[in-house]
Amino acid sequence: MFPIDIRPDKLTQELFDYSRKPAQGLENLLNAGPIDTGVSPKQAVYGEDKLVLYRYDPPAGITPRPVPLLVVYALVNRPYMPI
Repeated sequence: MFPIDIRPDKLTQELFDYSRKPAQGLENLLNAGPIDTGVSPKQAVYGEDKLVLYRYDPPAGITPRPVPLLVVYALVNRPYMPI
């Protein structure tokens, strides 16, 4: 078994970083600006029992792709996606 080689200068730097990172994270949260949220316009194109298939309208100025994308969420996830 090898002895643990702990250098005091490295340990001091590790402890400094350990206390600095949470403080920096809190500062980042406090200085964060507003986050855009909302619901995209959509139309239901198919429905059966609790299943609903929506077609979402593209944002203004963006041409939709010719091939649609089907996103299937797990039953335990929330049905929205952050942008």
